[in-house]
Formats: sequence, C-alpha cells, structure tokens
Amino acid sequence: MKRKDFLKTVSLSIFAAPLLNSCAKLNPSSSNRKVDAPDGPFKVDDEFCISCLKCIAVCPEIDREVLVQNIDTVVIHQNLCIECGDCFEICPYQAIIKDNRVLDSSELLYVDDDKCTGCELCEDVCPTEAIEVDDEAEIDQDDCVHCSKCVEVCPEAAILFGLKKDDDDDDDDDDDDKNSNLDYHVKSSSCNACEDCIVLCPEEAISIVSGKAFIDTNLCTQCGICEPSCPENAIYQGDKVPVKYFVSSCRGCRRCISPCPEDAIKMLHGDAVIDQSKCTQCGICVSKCPWDLIKAI
Repeated sequence: MKRKDFLKTVSLSIFAAPLLNSCAKLNPSSSNRKVDAPDGPFKVDDEFCISCLKCIAVCPEIDREVLVQNIDTVVIHQNLCIECGDCFEICPYQAIIKDNRVLDSSELLYVDDDKCTGCELCEDVCPTEAIEVDDEAEIDQDDCVHCSKCVEVCPEAAILFGLKKDDDDDDDDDDDDKNSNLDYHVKSSSCNACEDCIVLCPEEAISIVSGKAFIDTNLCTQCGICEPSCPENAIYQGDKVPVKYFVSSCRGCRRCISPCPEDAIKMLHGDAVIDQSKCTQCGICVSKCPWDLIKAI
C-alpha cells in the first residue's frame, strides 16, 4: 500500500470510530443483555429510552396500560406493575432500571376485615402469591408488589390503600369531641410550600406532602394561628373555600380513596366519584392521583 493511501485509511478510521461507537449504542442488535431481571420496582431512564415500544409489547399486563408511550419515552405506572421483569430483560437499550424508591404508607394495601367475604378473587389474581384467604384475606407486605390487581377485582371494595388500623386503636374517641366543620385545610392549588404555617403551628400538625402543605386534622387543635399566616390565603376552615374537586377520565386505580380523610370518594361503575357533601376541599386526593386527573373547579 502506498504511503498516501495508508495515511488516508488511518485518517478515515480515526474520524469514523466515534460515529461507529455511537451507532453501536443505538443499534439493538449490538446489545447482548442476557441477565435476569432484579426484583422491582422498575423505572425508565429517559436518557436511554428511544420509545421502541418493545417493553410494551411483552408486558403481560398490557390491557391495564402498565407501560404507556409518552412523547419520546415510555412511562411505567408502578402502582399497576406486577414487577415481572419482562420489560427489563427485553429492553435493547438498558433504559429500564431498578427503582430504589421508598414506598409511602399510602401505597401499601390492606384488607378491611369487616367488608371481606373471603371470596378468594384477590388470591387468584395476585401475581406474587402475597394474598392468603382463610375466611378473610390477608396480605403479606413482604411479597406484595402493590400492583392493585386485587383492588380491581374485589367486589366488596374491601382492599384499601394505606396502613391498617389496629382494632384496639382508641384514637377515634378523641375525634368525636371535635367539630370537623372547624378543621383547617390547605387549598393545594394555591399553596407554594413556603412553610410559614409549619413554623407557627404549636402542635406540629402541618407538614409538606407532595410539595404542598398538609394539615393533619387528628393533631390540629383548631387554634387558627396558621390561617392568617399564609401569604397565599391557601388555608381555610371547614368549607369556606368555594372550590370543588372532580375526577376526569378516571382509570380506576383507587389511590385517592383511602387517603381521603372524610371518606368522600367512592367507586361508581369503575370510576372514582367525589361526594361533594362530604368533601372538605383538602386537596389530598389531587396529590395522590398518579395521572393528575383530579381537578379543581
């Protein structure tokens, strides 16, 4: 080979190498991911996902829209995911990764013994065999992946989100002495999380939940110090604020039902419906909806 041709070949190789490497990253055939999926939950790394939709094609829960396309990436609705790992194994770009999130107590599931009839429907659909029925259903929290399949099939709405209350819990006795119409709440759409109310509250009844101030009515003594301190006038008492919440295009996940402190949300024909006569406009349901389908009017 002539010296001139040799130098030309070397030069082309130097310039072409980065391009070939980048193409290799985008080429599904170049990825040899032959590893078993770890325990879930999983999430999508938007930096690597190109929305090839292979994960959606292999998802055994495709009818429940566990994975959905969102512009140029894919979103995993973790509260519907059974954490089988099929999407992790099929992804040619290693865009699906383990999510080391810490579960909030509102994401846990428990059985209301008073409503459960022992029909075993929940046991049949549980993908991890976390439910055992012996007269009444019991959920093993160590095996539960919080996919909500049991919630969807329960004919008595006996499976709820949150922590199960002890039968000997006497905290409700104190609530009987309080007039709930005098409770203070936060209009979440107005709150900017300035924390002025948190600093002033003598009972430490106010905290930041999902980026908004939240008043725990069980701790609140209805002293009213917080209301005038709010620069956005987001704190109100009882039902003074003329705002109503409604659910639009509900997907039936029931995540808003258990956190509602007034038991104002029920399922009707597969959709969540808010009983306006009970709703105190606290806005907790807004922060619990994973699809932002609860709106204020």
